[in-house]
Amino acid sequence: MQEIDKNSVGELIAGKTVFLVGNSKNAGKTTFLNYCLPKVRTITSPAYLTIGIDGENEDLIFGTPKPRIFAEKDDIIITTDAMLEKSDGLFEIIDIMPFQNVMGRIVLIKCLRPGFIEIVGAENNKQLSAVISKIETNGLNTIIVDGAANRQTQTASVSGGYFFYIMKITKQNFNSVIDNLRSLELINRLDEFNYDIDSFIDITGALTGDRVKRIEAESIVVINDFTKVFVDFVSLRKLSENCKLFIKNKMKPLSFVFNLQDITQAEIKDLLEKYNLNIPYMFNPYQNF
Repeated sequence: MQEIDKNSVGELIAGKTVFLVGNSKNAGKTTFLNYCLPKVRTITSPAYLTIGIDGENEDLIFGTPKPRIFAEKDDIIITTDAMLEKSDGLFEIIDIMPFQNVMGRIVLIKCLRPGFIEIVGAENNKQLSAVISKIETNGLNTIIVDGAANRQTQTASVSGGYFFYIMKITKQNFNSVIDNLRSLELINRLDEFNYDIDSFIDITGALTGDRVKRIEAESIVVINDFTKVFVDFVSLRKLSENCKLFIKNKMKPLSFVFNLQDITQAEIKDLLEKYNLNIPYMFNPYQNF
């Protein structure tokens, strides 16, 4: 177990492309983004965006209040021209992307005067890769992507990226969370595939239970990244024991962030120790116990 100091998130993020992903809708991703931004700004000017639509006054799916993003001077943001007009801040348009969504044309902007802004991002991985490349072309190397609606696959749009995994934990979803953590910890220990061989099983799509059953023992199996794994921990461990399992795109977890509802920190620590989970973690910095 590696408990991360919540005040160190700025140093963890600076100079990296970092994804905020979660185990459910309303897991606390945007709230965590709002916590990270002031920490990062003490080191460098961040660029940030979302996958899909975020930053609304109300959640588009559940109608619950959403946390807003407050942009500070020199922040670099991806949004749309329509959201730019609604903001109470002042921004300079750096670039206009060659695609749009229902909220308008995607634009890359720089904050000149602080104000609230609704961040609206790319709708798929191809667009997201283009947006991130554009940000990097403008000389920025600290990029934060806020996931939306239980989207994890956006991490596959960048090779060798990093992520925070924000997990809402309740007694109801407790067992599935532990299973997920054990799987992710196993995947993080896999070696990256860089062998010049012809005979291996390339899992380019989803690794499902049915596919696992068809894989012969002692095969060399290569998965693309952790977002393509759709089997439980027991099945994944059995596959890793019976075969040589590798990964192509290894995403590094900076920390798992536990947003606890009806369970205590002590209970979580006991379980991490019980299952010998050697993972970086922190508790929701906005929660007091």
